[in-house]
Parts: sequence; structure tokens; C-alpha cells
Amino acid sequence: AVLVLDPTSKQVSFIESGKGGLGKWNGTCKWRGVCVHAGLLYFCPFNASAVLVLDPTSKQVSFIESGKGGLGKWNGTCKWRGVCVHAGLLYFCPFNASAVLVLDP
Repeated sequence: AVLVLDPTSKQVSFIESGKGGLGKWNGTCKWRGVCVHAGLLYFCPFNASAVLVLDPTSKQVSFIESGKGGLGKWNGTCKWRGVCVHAGLLYFCPFNASAVLVLDP
């Protein structure tokens, strides 16, 4: 779930990602790092195989697969950590991955 804090009211709420439980989405630290681009929030896939995309206005969640799942260096162990946007592209910083992930949303 995504934790949402309203700084004015100091109220906390959650938006479910729908990616908990068993299978490839089981585990911890699925996403780590976030940036905003064109009104959407993009969460960096740390142990997840997909970028989490959140529309904060509608609270709708979607996913963009990185194409980097499976065995070896892409097996869900700390792939990327941190993301920024430049010239309309999103750049995800490699942690254990061997390459920068570049996304054209």
C-alpha cells in the first residue's frame, strides 16, 4: 500500500497497490523511491519487477513491467533505487541491476 499523509490535517490514509500476498509480488521492499511526472507518481522497482504508477487525483494504480524479472541479477533483489525525470524520460538508478532503467511514459 502507498501511505498518504495530508500535511494540513495530519491524517494518514493508504492506497492499496493490489500487489501483496503470494507469487512474484510476495516479499518486502517492492518499491523504493518516487518522482512525479505529468501529474503521476512513479515508484522505483526495488524488489518488484514493475514500476508502480499512481494517479494521486483518482487514486488509480497501474504498473509498467520493467521486463527484468527471472533469475540472476534481475530476480527481485534490489534492482533499482531512486528515480528522476529529465527531458520527459524517467531514469531509475541501478542498485544491483547492471544498467540504468529508462522509461518513456
